[in-house]
Amino acid sequence: MPEKRIRITKTKEQLDDLDDNSTDIFKSNIIERYSIRPSIHVMENLCLAKFAAFYHKDCKNENNETINGQPDVLTDDLVEINHDVNDLKE
Repeated sequence: MPEKRIRITKTKEQLDDLDDNSTDIFKSNIIERYSIRPSIHVMENLCLAKFAAFYHKDCKNENNETINGQPDVLTDDLVEINHDVNDLKE
């Protein structure tokens, strides 16, 4: 249930960079990334388990520090480049 999920807060540095009124204090998780997946045919019928198995969070690194923990936006091109679309339809 959503109210029983545990969430991780952003780092102190990330929180310091937010506006004083911001409520965006939590890191994203697989369920959030699944819920905002693109509405393309291949992705619409993809269950959470397959989404979690086929897609990974690609963090951008600068000086070996993670500066952006948000995944790249999934597009038709990205799906086709990184995966065999026929495997996802099963």
